[in-house]
Amino acid sequence: MMILTSGNTYWNSISKGYKRYPTLNCNQECDVVVIGGGITGCLTAYYLSQYNINTILLEKNLIANGSTAASPCLLEYAINTELHNLINLLGKETAIRVYKLCQKSIDDIENILYNIRLHCDFQRKDSIYLCSDSNNENIMKTEFELRKEFNFNVEYMVKKEIENKFSFSFPCGIYSKNCGILDPFKFCHALLKGSSKKNTKIYENTSVVNFDYYSNNIRINTNNDCHIYCKKIVFANNFTAHNLLKDTSVVKLKTIYSMATEPLTTYNGWYEKCLIRESYDPNFYIRPTGDNRILACGFADDFKSSNYCAINIERKAFNILEKLKNLFPYIDNLKPDYCWCGTFGETKDSLPFIGKHPKFPHCYFNLGFNENGICYSVIGAQIIKDLILYNNNPDANIFSLDRKSLK
Repeated sequence: MMILTSGNTYWNSISKGYKRYPTLNCNQECDVVVIGGGITGCLTAYYLSQYNINTILLEKNLIANGSTAASPCLLEYAINTELHNLINLLGKETAIRVYKLCQKSIDDIENILYNIRLHCDFQRKDSIYLCSDSNNENIMKTEFELRKEFNFNVEYMVKKEIENKFSFSFPCGIYSKNCGILDPFKFCHALLKGSSKKNTKIYENTSVVNFDYYSNNIRINTNNDCHIYCKKIVFANNFTAHNLLKDTSVVKLKTIYSMATEPLTTYNGWYEKCLIRESYDPNFYIRPTGDNRILACGFADDFKSSNYCAINIERKAFNILEKLKNLFPYIDNLKPDYCWCGTFGETKDSLPFIGKHPKFPHCYFNLGFNENGICYSVIGAQIIKDLILYNNNPDANIFSLDRKSLK
Protein backbone atom coordinates (compact mmCIF):
# COMPACT_ATOMS: atom_id res chain seq x y z
CA MET A 1 0.00 0.00 0.00
CA MET A 2 1.30 3.46 -0.91
CA ILE A 3 1.81 5.74 2.11
CA LEU A 4 0.89 9.26 0.98
CA THR A 5 2.54 11.19 3.81
CA SER A 6 5.51 10.63 6.08
CA GLY A 7 6.97 12.55 8.97
CA ASN A 8 5.39 14.95 11.44
CA THR A 9 2.65 16.69 9.46
CA TYR A 10 1.72 20.13 10.77
CA TRP A 11 -2.02 20.73 10.29
CA ASN A 12 -3.35 17.67 12.07
CA SER A 13 -0.71 18.02 14.81
CA ILE A 14 -1.74 21.52 15.89
CA SER A 15 -5.49 20.77 15.81
CA LYS A 16 -6.83 18.74 18.72
CA GLY A 17 -10.23 17.59 19.87
CA TYR A 18 -11.93 17.45 16.49
CA LYS A 19 -14.91 15.20 15.96
CA ARG A 20 -14.32 11.56 15.16
CA TYR A 21 -16.77 9.79 12.90
CA PRO A 22 -17.99 6.20 13.25
CA THR A 23 -17.01 3.19 11.17
CA LEU A 24 -19.71 1.87 8.86
CA ASN A 25 -21.26 -1.10 10.68
CA CYS A 26 -24.50 -1.72 8.80
CA ASN A 27 -25.77 -1.76 5.23
CA GLN A 28 -26.96 1.55 3.80
CA GLU A 29 -28.68 3.13 0.80
CA CYS A 30 -28.15 6.61 -0.62
CA ASP A 31 -28.04 8.59 -3.85
CA VAL A 32 -24.30 9.35 -3.95
CA VAL A 33 -21.24 7.90 -2.24
CA VAL A 34 -18.17 10.14 -2.04
CA ILE A 35 -14.94 8.17 -1.60
CA GLY A 36 -12.24 10.17 0.16
CA GLY A 37 -12.28 12.32 3.30
CA GLY A 38 -9.64 14.87 2.36
CA ILE A 39 -10.27 18.40 1.17
CA THR A 40 -11.63 17.22 -2.20
CA GLY A 41 -14.12 14.76 -0.76
CA CYS A 42 -15.27 17.16 1.95
CA LEU A 43 -15.88 19.93 -0.58
CA THR A 44 -17.73 17.53 -2.87
CA ALA A 45 -19.94 16.29 -0.03
CA TYR A 46 -20.61 19.87 1.07
CA TYR A 47 -21.80 21.03 -2.35
CA LEU A 48 -23.98 17.94 -2.79
CA SER A 49 -25.49 18.47 0.65
CA GLN A 50 -26.51 22.02 -0.22
CA TYR A 51 -28.83 20.56 -2.86
CA ASN A 52 -30.24 17.93 -0.51
CA ILE A 53 -28.64 15.05 -2.38
CA ASN A 54 -28.64 12.03 -0.06
CA THR A 55 -24.88 11.50 0.34
CA ILE A 56 -22.52 9.22 2.26
CA LEU A 57 -18.81 10.04 2.55
CA LEU A 58 -16.32 7.23 3.20
CA GLU A 59 -12.78 7.77 4.46
CA LYS A 60 -10.46 4.77 4.76
CA ASN A 61 -8.46 6.35 7.60
CA LEU A 62 -9.25 9.59 9.46
CA ILE A 63 -10.72 12.77 8.02
CA ALA A 64 -8.07 15.13 6.60
CA ASN A 65 -5.14 12.97 7.73
CA GLY A 66 -3.87 11.93 4.27
CA SER A 67 -2.64 14.24 1.52
CA THR A 68 -4.63 17.13 2.98
CA ALA A 69 -2.48 17.06 6.12
CA ALA A 70 0.60 17.49 3.91
CA SER A 71 -0.79 20.35 1.83
CA PRO A 72 0.80 23.82 2.01
CA CYS A 73 -2.73 25.16 1.38
CA LEU A 74 -1.95 28.22 -0.66
CA LEU A 75 -4.88 29.63 -2.59
CA GLU A 76 -3.74 31.17 -5.88
CA TYR A 77 -5.36 31.78 -9.24
CA ALA A 78 -2.05 31.11 -11.02
CA ILE A 79 -1.17 27.49 -11.74
CA ASN A 80 2.20 25.84 -12.41
CA THR A 81 1.77 26.29 -16.16
CA GLU A 82 2.15 30.01 -16.81
CA LEU A 83 -0.70 31.70 -18.63
CA HIS A 84 1.19 32.28 -21.86
CA ASN A 85 2.13 28.58 -22.02
CA LEU A 86 -1.38 27.49 -21.11
CA ILE A 87 -2.72 29.59 -24.00
CA ASN A 88 -0.42 27.67 -26.34
CA LEU A 89 -1.84 24.39 -24.97
CA LEU A 90 -5.53 25.22 -24.67
CA GLY A 91 -6.16 28.41 -26.63
CA LYS A 92 -6.67 31.86 -25.17
CA GLU A 93 -10.33 31.59 -24.17
CA THR A 94 -9.94 28.29 -22.31
CA ALA A 95 -6.66 29.25 -20.62
CA ILE A 96 -8.12 32.50 -19.33
CA ARG A 97 -11.17 30.61 -18.12
CA VAL A 98 -8.96 28.25 -16.07
CA TYR A 99 -7.24 31.17 -14.36
CA LYS A 100 -10.56 32.93 -13.74
CA LEU A 101 -12.11 29.78 -12.27
CA CYS A 102 -9.17 29.45 -9.87
CA GLN A 103 -9.59 33.10 -8.91
CA LYS A 104 -13.32 32.58 -8.32
CA SER A 105 -12.65 29.47 -6.21
CA ILE A 106 -10.94 31.62 -3.56
CA ASP A 107 -14.06 33.79 -3.36
CA ASP A 108 -16.15 30.62 -3.13
CA ILE A 109 -14.10 29.36 -0.17
CA GLU A 110 -14.57 32.69 1.59
CA ASN A 111 -18.32 32.50 0.95
CA ILE A 112 -18.52 28.94 2.31
CA LEU A 113 -16.79 30.03 5.51
CA TYR A 114 -19.16 32.98 5.83
CA ASN A 115 -22.19 30.73 5.40
CA ILE A 116 -21.07 28.13 7.93
CA ARG A 117 -19.83 30.86 10.31
CA LEU A 118 -16.37 29.39 10.79
CA HIS A 119 -13.01 30.96 10.03
CA CYS A 120 -10.48 28.12 9.64
CA ASP A 121 -7.58 30.62 9.68
CA PHE A 122 -8.59 31.95 6.26
CA GLN A 123 -6.77 35.13 5.26
CA ARG A 124 -6.57 37.09 2.06
CA LYS A 125 -2.93 37.35 1.04
CA ASP A 126 -0.96 38.90 -1.77
CA SER A 127 1.49 36.75 -3.72
CA ILE A 128 4.75 37.34 -5.53
CA TYR A 129 5.97 35.18 -8.40
CA LEU A 130 9.71 35.73 -8.72
CA CYS A 131 11.77 35.50 -11.87
CA SER A 132 14.75 33.30 -10.95
CA ASP A 133 16.88 34.03 -14.04
CA SER A 134 17.63 37.44 -15.58
CA ASN A 135 17.60 35.77 -19.01
CA ASN A 136 13.85 35.19 -18.54
CA GLU A 137 12.83 38.75 -17.72
CA ASN A 138 11.10 39.17 -21.09
CA ILE A 139 9.06 36.02 -20.44
CA MET A 140 8.01 37.34 -17.03
CA LYS A 141 7.08 40.68 -18.59
CA THR A 142 4.94 38.90 -21.21
CA GLU A 143 3.24 36.90 -18.47
CA PHE A 144 2.51 40.07 -16.51
CA GLU A 145 1.07 41.87 -19.53
CA LEU A 146 -1.26 38.96 -20.28
CA ARG A 147 -2.56 38.87 -16.71
CA LYS A 148 -3.00 42.64 -16.72
CA GLU A 149 -4.84 42.52 -20.06
CA PHE A 150 -7.40 40.12 -18.63
CA ASN A 151 -7.98 42.14 -15.46
CA PHE A 152 -6.03 40.18 -12.89
CA ASN A 153 -4.97 42.54 -10.10
CA VAL A 154 -1.22 42.51 -10.64
CA GLU A 155 1.82 44.77 -10.41
CA TYR A 156 5.17 44.33 -12.10
CA MET A 157 8.14 44.63 -9.74
CA VAL A 158 11.62 45.33 -11.03
CA LYS A 159 14.77 44.35 -9.16
CA LYS A 160 15.07 47.59 -7.18
CA GLU A 161 11.47 47.42 -5.98
CA ILE A 162 11.95 43.85 -4.80
CA GLU A 163 15.12 44.80 -2.95
CA ASN A 164 13.31 47.72 -1.27
CA LYS A 165 10.48 45.52 0.01
CA PHE A 166 12.22 42.22 0.73
CA SER A 167 15.50 41.00 2.17
CA PHE A 168 16.35 39.22 -1.11
CA SER A 169 17.02 40.21 -4.68
CA PHE A 170 15.50 38.82 -7.90
CA PRO A 171 15.55 40.29 -11.42
CA CYS A 172 11.80 40.96 -11.41
CA GLY A 173 8.46 39.53 -10.31
CA ILE A 174 4.69 39.62 -10.62
CA TYR A 175 2.89 40.80 -7.48
CA SER A 176 -0.72 39.56 -7.32
CA LYS A 177 -3.57 40.64 -5.08
CA ASN A 178 -6.45 38.58 -3.68
CA CYS A 179 -4.82 35.22 -3.11
CA GLY A 180 -5.20 33.47 0.24
CA ILE A 181 -4.24 30.93 2.88
CA LEU A 182 -6.27 28.49 4.96
CA ASP A 183 -5.95 25.69 7.49
CA PRO A 184 -7.06 22.67 5.41
CA PHE A 185 -7.59 20.37 8.40
CA LYS A 186 -9.97 22.80 10.10
CA PHE A 187 -11.66 23.48 6.76
CA CYS A 188 -12.39 19.79 6.17
CA HIS A 189 -14.03 19.43 9.57
CA ALA A 190 -15.98 22.66 9.08
CA LEU A 191 -17.28 21.43 5.72
CA LEU A 192 -18.42 18.14 7.20
CA LYS A 193 -20.07 19.90 10.11
CA GLY A 194 -22.08 21.89 7.57
CA SER A 195 -22.78 18.80 5.45
CA SER A 196 -23.98 16.70 8.39
CA LYS A 197 -26.61 19.35 9.17
CA LYS A 198 -28.02 18.53 5.72
CA ASN A 199 -28.13 14.81 6.60
CA THR A 200 -24.88 13.76 4.93
CA LYS A 201 -23.48 10.67 6.67
CA ILE A 202 -19.74 10.41 7.28
CA TYR A 203 -17.78 7.25 8.09
CA GLU A 204 -14.10 6.97 8.98
CA ASN A 205 -11.91 3.85 8.96
CA THR A 206 -14.10 2.48 6.19
CA SER A 207 -12.49 1.54 2.90
CA VAL A 208 -14.03 0.39 -0.35
CA VAL A 209 -13.03 -3.13 -1.38
CA ASN A 210 -14.89 -3.17 -4.72
CA PHE A 211 -18.12 -2.17 -6.37
CA ASP A 212 -20.57 -3.88 -8.74
CA TYR A 213 -23.45 -2.77 -10.92
CA TYR A 214 -26.93 -4.09 -10.11
CA SER A 215 -29.76 -2.93 -12.38
CA ASN A 216 -30.04 0.83 -11.74
CA ASN A 217 -27.91 0.72 -8.60
CA ILE A 218 -24.27 0.31 -7.65
CA ARG A 219 -23.32 -1.89 -4.74
CA ILE A 220 -20.22 -0.75 -2.85
CA ASN A 221 -18.59 -3.41 -0.67
CA THR A 222 -16.52 -2.22 2.28
CA ASN A 223 -13.73 -3.72 4.33
CA ASN A 224 -16.01 -4.56 7.25
CA ASP A 225 -18.44 -6.76 5.29
CA CYS A 226 -21.02 -4.01 4.92
CA HIS A 227 -22.35 -2.66 1.66
CA ILE A 228 -24.00 0.50 0.35
CA TYR A 229 -26.46 0.66 -2.53
CA CYS A 230 -26.21 3.97 -4.38
CA LYS A 231 -26.97 5.52 -7.74
CA LYS A 232 -23.64 7.28 -8.27
CA ILE A 233 -20.06 7.29 -6.95
CA VAL A 234 -17.68 10.24 -6.75
CA PHE A 235 -14.01 9.30 -6.46
CA ALA A 236 -12.36 12.12 -4.54
CA ASN A 237 -9.23 10.28 -3.48
CA ASN A 238 -6.49 10.83 -6.04
CA PHE A 239 -4.63 7.62 -5.47
CA THR A 240 -7.57 5.27 -5.18
CA ALA A 241 -8.78 6.68 -8.49
CA HIS A 242 -5.28 6.63 -9.98
CA ASN A 243 -5.06 2.89 -9.29
CA LEU A 244 -8.56 2.35 -10.66
CA LEU A 245 -7.91 4.20 -13.90
CA LYS A 246 -4.51 2.52 -14.37
CA ASP A 247 -3.33 5.28 -16.71
CA THR A 248 0.13 6.38 -15.67
CA SER A 249 0.97 8.04 -18.98
CA VAL A 250 -0.64 11.37 -18.09
CA VAL A 251 -0.12 11.55 -14.30
CA LYS A 252 3.36 11.60 -12.83
CA LEU A 253 3.69 10.97 -9.09
CA LYS A 254 5.97 13.38 -7.25
CA THR A 255 7.09 13.78 -3.66
CA ILE A 256 7.28 17.25 -2.14
CA TYR A 257 8.97 18.04 1.16
CA SER A 258 7.71 20.56 3.72
CA MET A 259 8.78 22.25 6.90
CA ALA A 260 7.09 24.53 9.43
CA THR A 261 9.37 26.61 11.63
CA GLU A 262 8.98 27.29 15.30
CA PRO A 263 6.76 30.34 16.01
CA LEU A 264 8.40 33.67 15.18
CA THR A 265 8.17 37.13 16.73
CA THR A 266 9.31 39.15 13.69
CA TYR A 267 9.17 38.80 9.91
CA ASN A 268 11.90 41.25 8.94
CA GLY A 269 12.45 41.42 5.18
CA TRP A 270 9.15 39.76 4.26
CA TYR A 271 6.86 42.36 2.72
CA GLU A 272 3.24 41.92 3.86
CA LYS A 273 4.01 38.27 4.66
CA CYS A 274 2.91 37.57 1.10
CA LEU A 275 2.99 34.16 -0.56
CA ILE A 276 6.25 33.50 -2.41
CA ARG A 277 6.94 31.33 -5.41
CA GLU A 278 9.85 31.16 -7.89
CA SER A 279 9.83 30.53 -11.62
CA TYR A 280 12.85 28.21 -11.34
CA ASP A 281 10.97 25.83 -9.05
CA PRO A 282 7.19 26.48 -9.20
CA ASN A 283 6.68 23.75 -6.59
CA PHE A 284 8.63 25.77 -4.00
CA TYR A 285 6.21 27.77 -1.85
CA ILE A 286 6.56 30.00 1.19
CA ARG A 287 3.64 31.16 3.32
CA PRO A 288 2.92 32.30 6.88
CA THR A 289 0.68 30.34 9.24
CA GLY A 290 -1.97 31.50 11.66
CA ASP A 291 0.30 30.81 14.64
CA ASN A 292 3.22 32.89 13.30
CA ARG A 293 5.39 30.27 11.62
CA ILE A 294 6.87 30.04 8.17
CA LEU A 295 5.63 27.05 6.20
CA ALA A 296 7.76 26.23 3.18
CA CYS A 297 7.72 23.32 0.78
CA GLY A 298 9.68 22.30 -2.26
CA PHE A 299 12.63 20.24 -3.50
CA ALA A 300 10.17 17.89 -5.17
CA ASP A 301 11.42 14.74 -6.86
CA ASP A 302 9.88 11.82 -8.71
CA PHE A 303 8.13 9.37 -6.42
CA LYS A 304 10.19 6.21 -5.93
CA SER A 305 8.79 4.53 -2.82
CA SER A 306 7.23 5.49 0.49
CA ASN A 307 10.38 4.37 2.29
CA TYR A 308 12.60 6.49 0.03
CA CYS A 309 10.46 9.54 0.77
CA ALA A 310 10.59 8.98 4.52
CA ILE A 311 14.36 8.64 4.77
CA ASN A 312 14.88 11.86 2.80
CA ILE A 313 12.75 14.12 5.01
CA GLU A 314 15.56 15.27 7.28
CA ARG A 315 17.93 16.09 4.41
CA LYS A 316 15.27 17.92 2.42
CA ALA A 317 14.12 19.85 5.50
CA PHE A 318 17.71 21.02 5.97
CA ASN A 319 17.74 22.24 2.35
CA ILE A 320 14.49 24.14 2.88
CA LEU A 321 15.80 25.71 6.08
CA GLU A 322 19.02 26.84 4.39
CA LYS A 323 17.01 28.42 1.59
CA LEU A 324 14.83 30.27 4.08
CA LYS A 325 17.93 31.57 5.88
CA ASN A 326 19.32 32.86 2.58
CA LEU A 327 16.07 34.59 1.69
CA PHE A 328 15.42 36.00 5.18
CA PRO A 329 18.78 36.76 6.83
CA TYR A 330 17.12 39.25 9.23
CA ILE A 331 14.63 36.81 10.69
CA ASP A 332 16.17 35.39 13.85
CA ASN A 333 15.90 31.86 15.21
CA LEU A 334 14.69 30.04 12.13
CA LYS A 335 14.34 26.49 13.43
CA PRO A 336 12.34 23.55 12.11
CA ASP A 337 9.46 22.32 14.25
CA TYR A 338 7.50 20.08 11.84
CA CYS A 339 9.00 18.25 8.86
CA TRP A 340 7.14 15.97 6.47
CA CYS A 341 6.65 14.90 2.90
CA GLY A 342 3.63 14.15 0.74
CA THR A 343 2.97 12.47 -2.59
CA PHE A 344 0.98 14.25 -5.27
CA GLY A 345 0.14 13.75 -8.92
CA GLU A 346 1.27 16.08 -11.69
CA THR A 347 -0.37 16.20 -15.11
CA LYS A 348 1.21 17.38 -18.36
CA ASP A 349 -0.92 20.52 -18.56
CA SER A 350 -1.10 21.18 -14.77
CA LEU A 351 -4.88 20.73 -14.82
CA PRO A 352 -6.91 18.30 -12.72
CA PHE A 353 -9.17 15.43 -13.83
CA ILE A 354 -12.84 16.21 -13.27
CA GLY A 355 -15.89 14.44 -14.62
CA LYS A 356 -17.07 11.11 -16.01
CA HIS A 357 -15.11 8.20 -17.43
CA PRO A 358 -16.52 6.03 -20.25
CA LYS A 359 -15.31 2.80 -18.61
CA PHE A 360 -17.15 3.45 -15.35
CA PRO A 361 -20.85 4.28 -15.77
CA HIS A 362 -22.43 6.47 -13.08
CA CYS A 363 -18.99 7.25 -11.65
CA TYR A 364 -17.46 10.71 -11.38
CA PHE A 365 -13.90 11.75 -10.62
CA ASN A 366 -12.81 14.86 -8.74
CA LEU A 367 -9.03 14.55 -8.83
CA GLY A 368 -7.33 17.79 -7.88
CA PHE A 369 -3.88 16.79 -9.10
CA ASN A 370 -1.04 19.35 -9.01
CA GLU A 371 -0.11 21.94 -6.42
CA ASN A 372 -3.23 24.06 -6.96
CA GLY A 373 -5.31 21.16 -5.71
CA ILE A 374 -7.55 23.02 -3.26
CA CYS A 375 -8.75 25.55 -5.83
CA TYR A 376 -9.23 22.69 -8.27
CA SER A 377 -11.21 20.77 -5.66
CA VAL A 378 -13.68 23.66 -5.37
CA ILE A 379 -14.04 23.81 -9.16
CA GLY A 380 -14.43 20.03 -9.34
CA ALA A 381 -17.06 19.88 -6.60
CA GLN A 382 -19.16 22.47 -8.42
CA ILE A 383 -18.82 20.74 -11.80
CA ILE A 384 -19.71 17.32 -10.39
CA LYS A 385 -22.69 18.72 -8.52
CA ASP A 386 -23.96 20.11 -11.83
CA LEU A 387 -23.29 16.87 -13.70
CA ILE A 388 -25.20 14.87 -11.10
CA LEU A 389 -28.12 17.28 -10.97
CA TYR A 390 -28.34 18.44 -14.59
CA ASN A 391 -25.95 16.24 -16.58
CA ASN A 392 -24.27 19.41 -17.80
CA ASN A 393 -21.70 22.03 -16.83
CA PRO A 394 -20.17 24.56 -19.26
CA ASP A 395 -16.64 24.03 -17.92
CA ALA A 396 -16.65 20.23 -17.71
CA ASN A 397 -14.85 19.71 -21.02
CA ILE A 398 -11.87 21.80 -19.92
CA PHE A 399 -10.97 19.30 -17.20
CA SER A 400 -12.33 16.08 -18.72
CA LEU A 401 -10.28 12.90 -18.52
CA ASP A 402 -9.99 12.72 -22.32
CA ARG A 403 -9.11 16.36 -23.06
CA LYS A 404 -6.90 17.03 -26.07
CA SER A 405 -4.07 18.72 -24.14
CA LEU A 406 -3.13 15.31 -22.67
CA LYS A 407 -2.92 13.48 -25.98
